[in-house]
Amino acid sequence: LTFIGDLTEVADPEIRVRPDRLGPRLGARFPLVQEALAGLPARTILRALQRGETVAVQVDGEVVDVGSEDLEVRYRPKPGWVFVEENDYVAAVWTELTDALRKEGLAREVVRRIQELRKRADFDVADRIVTYYQADPGLAEAIAAHADYIQAETLSEQLLPMAPPPAAEAVERATIDGMSLLLGVLRVAKG
Repeated sequence: LTFIGDLTEVADPEIRVRPDRLGPRLGARFPLVQEALAGLPARTILRALQRGETVAVQVDGEVVDVGSEDLEVRYRPKPGWVFVEENDYVAAVWTELTDALRKEGLAREVVRRIQELRKRADFDVADRIVTYYQADPGLAEAIAAHADYIQAETLSEQLLPMAPPPAAEAVERATIDGMSLLLGVLRVAKG
């Protein structure tokens, strides 16, 4: 969680002229003022409005002042961001998935599958297990990267990259994000 002081860190401002306000006041000069404003950087206009100033544009040798009531400010998320505004607060979320996030998501899905296997094998919630797996390279890489997490979440004493033995108490073939996975679980003997 990072606090930002300026929405322009995650969004680009778009300044739109309000024809209902400027049209009646400017008449035939309205399109010229609209064009002049479009030629100014949105951030320049935004800074002036934030300071409570008007924006001066020159049209046919005459200066026309445009105030905040004459303009509408909207924000367009920068690539990779989404945000929502409410009551002067903004929450922005980075939506692009990094390789690390993808692997973490795959590992969570593997945990879910192992938990389902535990349930199907009627294991007690405290039973320790050995988990066997065979996976396509991308999925195997995610499992290896998050092996400690997977083992902790599933009570797997071992997480072995090999085909489940015939003694496995539950086996499942699955596809996760287009990658094949073969899982098998075996309860560890108590004592």
